[in-house]
Amino acid sequence: MTQEHGGAASRACGSCAYFGAPGLESRGEDGTCRRYPPRVFASAAGPLATAFPKISQRDWCGEYVEHNPSAGVAAGSRP
Repeated sequence: MTQEHGGAASRACGSCAYFGAPGLESRGEDGTCRRYPPRVFASAAGPLATAFPKISQRDWCGEYVEHNPSAGVAAGSRP
């Protein structure tokens, strides 16, 4: 879902603890959502493959968790 809400940019995927794009964050590139395990799908390379959902840093969802590297764990993370 593309983020279009004024003032909600700080809660976009690019600043979420689950955003997976090591080394890419500062370059404004897309990444993957690591909130849940990879999804399984049929692949031309074989019977099954797995991948995390590809997302834009500007996307957003209702499960945002603030990225806080100094805390060592995601703020507000769930057990």
